[in-house]
Amino acid sequence: ERSILKALERMLHSEYRVLTTSSVDEAFVLLKKNDVHIVMSDQRMPEMNGVEFLTFVKDCYPDCVRVLFTGYTDMQSAIEAINSGQVYCYIPKPWDPGELKLMLNQAAERHDLVRERRRLLEQLRDTNAQLERRNKDLQVANNKLQELDRLKNVFMEVVSHELNTPIAIAQGYTFLMRRELADTANPTLRKAAQGILNSADRLGKITDKIIKVLHSDAPQVTLQLENVVLRHLCERVHEIVS
Repeated sequence: ERSILKALERMLHSEYRVLTTSSVDEAFVLLKKNDVHIVMSDQRMPEMNGVEFLTFVKDCYPDCVRVLFTGYTDMQSAIEAINSGQVYCYIPKPWDPGELKLMLNQAAERHDLVRERRRLLEQLRDTNAQLERRNKDLQVANNKLQELDRLKNVFMEVVSHELNTPIAIAQGYTFLMRRELADTANPTLRKAAQGILNSADRLGKITDKIIKVLHSDAPQVTLQLENVVLRHLCERVHEIVS
């Protein structure tokens, strides 16, 4: 009724932007053109009853908080409104202005909570989508690292094995040289042959360590402690530096 609409508009205009209409068709237009937060509808209307109208609002504008005005004698409509239109509350006629304002304040808070919840859910979905994309990128990067690590191990293993062949040849030729030089009085040649043999032995030990590290699931650097004669150690270092 237009008189009731005007009374509601006078009572609420200082706190809310109030849109009123006595036509269901016009109500659809207002809903389409405006960001409506609360919809209040009478139950008995000529074109469509309030339950049908609020059910339409629920389907098309789910964020709108829906309120139904109904008489004390029409409680069945209130029950239908709760079940079908999922109204926030129903207001019996005649209503109390103070109670109506309090209800509207609560309805406005509910609308803001619904909007905030929807915003947070969308933000959460976006964040989850970003995390999924990043996880996929990390998985691709991890696969590449694993492949590079595998290729590195293969390369090092091939290098280590390939080094063993010339090391063995150097050790063999040095052994023969030492035999040939055993009876000679040239100490320089004997010392050189021994230096070659020592270096070949050291290089062989290094390649063995590389292979052991590559074959170990959790390679660790360890120290092997042993007693040494300091003079002999210094003599070997002196020979290498020389």
